[in-house]
Amino acid sequence: AAVDKEFLRKLKIKTGTCTRLKKELTYYEKEVNDQKDKVEKMKAEDPSNYAIKKQEELLAESRSMIPDTKQRLDSAVADLKEHLESGSNVKLEESEEWKAAKSFVDTLEA
Repeated sequence: AAVDKEFLRKLKIKTGTCTRLKKELTYYEKEVNDQKDKVEKMKAEDPSNYAIKKQEELLAESRSMIPDTKQRLDSAVADLKEHLESGSNVKLEESEEWKAAKSFVDTLEA
């Protein structure tokens, strides 16, 4: 039973990491879209505005975060899947941690 508790603790942590990275990725993607719209609106209103350059820098910074976050998410998901596969047994599969992890993986693969 001690092994099961340790397995479930790690499973919960790995699922939490994946969930956080997915939220982070979604946030950066939304931020890029919002910044892009803001820059386009500013250019339409006043193309000579200095603030446009600052907004473009923010946009570039947000864009640069997406590949890194995607890579970290992919890595975390692969780690989560590996952990799920390593502990496959009926007793574990009935746990809330298992169901949450499996649900997260299934959502990404849908």
